Amino acid sequence: MSNWPATRQGFPSFYGGGYEKLHEPLNTHFDWDAPEYKPLSDADVVSVLGAITDRPYWLTASNHDVPELHPYLRGVIKATPRAAPFYVYVSAAPTRIVAPRQPVDPVKAPRLQTGEELTGPLKLALLKPGQFNALRSQYLNPRIAPGAANLAVAVKDGTGKILGVFAMAPSSYTPDEAYLLSDFAVAPTDY
Repeated sequence: MSNWPATRQGFPSFYGGGYEKLHEPLNTHFDWDAPEYKPLSDADVVSVLGAITDRPYWLTASNHDVPELHPYLRGVIKATPRAAPFYVYVSAAPTRIVAPRQPVDPVKAPRLQTGEELTGPLKLALLKPGQFNALRSQYLNPRIAPGAANLAVAVKDGTGKILGVFAMAPSSYTPDEAYLLSDFAVAPTDY
């Protein structure tokens, strides 16, 4: 197909800019002749999908919602809440729900409630990854993508009631800095 990049990547150029982002690390380290291409037109998309679905067994994903393929639609994938959806079409297969799984462990410490007074001094308690996941799932918006924390800490009052949680991870940009991955209060409280 003439619109495919010269590198013959396995994913057609459905929209502009995708391969430029993919090739960015190469451009940082090498001088090379990046392949030239143009995004597929609607007719090209139909042609590519037609060539794939012409076989007895096939699977394809596209960022195009194709009404003619709705009988074969097996799922919609979004890598992140803000990412564009990809539609997964399969010739013959059972439909399954596949979702990320994270370990969740119970947190037995009580939480500070509405009407309860805060008593000091404050204490910090390390959380296991599953405990942090459980608290994050309970108190944060479910659309916030989970991240792996290297250090998760519960903030407790003098009676041992949890007031909030913070978590940190190594910075992606500089090795001697930490990134505040999450910080949230338990709810509802008067504070």
